[in-house]
Amino acid sequence: MKTSSIDLYAVLGVPKDADRDAIRKAFRARMRETHPDGRSPEEAAAAHEEMVLLNLAYETLSDPRKRAVYDLDRRTADNVRREQYRESPPPPPTPPPPPPKPRAIVLNHQYINLGSLWPGAESPEQLVEARFDDGSPIRIARVLDMTGSFWHVASEPIACDTTRLIIRIQGGPVAPDHALGRLTERLNISLDGVTATVGVTAFITTPPAPPPSLANWRHIRLTAYGWKLLLGALMLLAVLVLVAKSVLNATVWAPDYDQRPSMPTVTVPQDQSASASQSAMDTTLWSVPQAGYSGDGVPPTAPAVLTRDTLYTTTGTSTRSTFQAIDIHTGTNRWIYTSHAGSPSSWSVAPMPTGSVIVAVDEGGIFALDSQDGHERWHRPWPGGLVSRVPPRVTGDVVVIAEPFGDLYAYSTESGALRWTAPFGAAPNVNAVASGANLLVAAQEQTVAAFGSADGHRLWTIDYSQDPQAGNFAPGDLQLTGVVDGRVFVSTDDWIEARSAATGRKLWHVALTGHFAQWPMASDHVVLTHVCLGGCSDATTQQELALDARSGKHLWSRGNIEWALDRPPTVSLSGTTLTRWGQPGDPEVTIVDARTDRSRAAWSLPGGAPRFVMTDRSGIYALIDDGDWIALG
Repeated sequence: MKTSSIDLYAVLGVPKDADRDAIRKAFRARMRETHPDGRSPEEAAAAHEEMVLLNLAYETLSDPRKRAVYDLDRRTADNVRREQYRESPPPPPTPPPPPPKPRAIVLNHQYINLGSLWPGAESPEQLVEARFDDGSPIRIARVLDMTGSFWHVASEPIACDTTRLIIRIQGGPVAPDHALGRLTERLNISLDGVTATVGVTAFITTPPAPPPSLANWRHIRLTAYGWKLLLGALMLLAVLVLVAKSVLNATVWAPDYDQRPSMPTVTVPQDQSASASQSAMDTTLWSVPQAGYSGDGVPPTAPAVLTRDTLYTTTGTSTRSTFQAIDIHTGTNRWIYTSHAGSPSSWSVAPMPTGSVIVAVDEGGIFALDSQDGHERWHRPWPGGLVSRVPPRVTGDVVVIAEPFGDLYAYSTESGALRWTAPFGAAPNVNAVASGANLLVAAQEQTVAAFGSADGHRLWTIDYSQDPQAGNFAPGDLQLTGVVDGRVFVSTDDWIEARSAATGRKLWHVALTGHFAQWPMASDHVVLTHVCLGGCSDATTQQELALDARSGKHLWSRGNIEWALDRPPTVSLSGTTLTRWGQPGDPEVTIVDARTDRSRAAWSLPGGAPRFVMTDRSGIYALIDDGDWIALG
């Protein structure tokens, strides 16, 4: 696009002699006015094009050199256009815009299943949300069917923000002579004369039998043979207890706990099967190929997250991103989803499970997948392009994105609708974002602030330029380690501290010996960080340092660790469990107590060196060099 043909001053709405501050303020105001949220698809596309033009105007006019070149080209182009206008006729008139398309009603549920019902029973309320597809306001809303044969509308419909209609549907009452079986009826809704239908389904059955009662215990009788069986069972149980007690007493332990032998290191040879005396962790339960890995070269370290029954992982290239859900009990793929955009180049983030969806990101935007089948629930492009320096975070039932100029945007994880926006200072970027159960914490230059996840109101703000303990640090060095167990952990290259998540009050502050502390991580018991010993070069010796998360007290330190600065240390922290694995080519994995650094178990992974390791109570899950996820039980 040739900029001299466009009046960039008119695009921003500023005079030609405006200074740089006036141009910045006008750009921010116009960006908020043209944001595509809440617009129809056609209006959102036009808003996106206008935002691209605003970015071009700001980039040109905020740079003095580019602005001078543009002004010269503009004056030259104006002279040329005046000469051309004298020789050519005026352009034809612009045709009128096409008529607007008819509105359609969008429902969050096309069908409602009330489950099993019987006479006298009622089901929990279920909500139906109705709105227009273009987000236009609702003037007249009516529910045409308030009751059915086995359901009813529990309360009067509620109009929310004049753009949504909320209907509460509850099962029951059911007539005693109602036909049995599965039934489906219709609930009709009218919004400004446009109608929509919701299917209501239930399975009508007979009332369940009452639970057994001991009110008539006197009728229970045992025969002589029954009494003999009961007495024999009690005697057998007593014998088993005595035998178990004698076996346990025969086991020899050292009297002092600190002198007890540590857990043995177990290694499974590649050409031999595990013996009966080896740990259960040496049993490979399953192996699943990493989706999206072609098999050429070393697979990337795939961001992953582990839930109670599923391992969610992602890997990507410059052109596409692949998301995979693996059942950790059976080792089968629940689903695989491939997006049409590559992974963000500046950062990577694991899938974020919340409620019934998985929130994920790629270069094209942020979207939600159904946790059961992997179908896409909603998708939002990055407003103004992928310009955020930090990945999104999920808190409560919203996902928060830090966008240009410090603004925070929160979208519903279930529907993708914009919930709230919150301005955060005047600095151009947000350094870090961390989330807790009901709040979001953001760091920007020398400021940390907390926002409520429900409506984005600011809870507290800390200005580190006024804190004498903080010292002098570069604006981009302020980082958030996490929000864990009611505490916010903040760090720079030279110190780490904990603050109350509710009030922002400082709980403890620890200055780190050495220089360039990096890769901090926190759990509800331990804060772990790594500090360079001496000068920091590309390959440096580091010290692993553990602090008590509640008091900041030094727990233990471990030195002479070789790590490259351009890749994270090969450790993961969960609760009181610290998992370490080797550098590339080393299959060794060790689990230690994060509070004492005492080894719990160690072994070599079958199949190759690990790229990424996760542990929980059910076992260990690792991505190994050949591109497979394996589970050890």
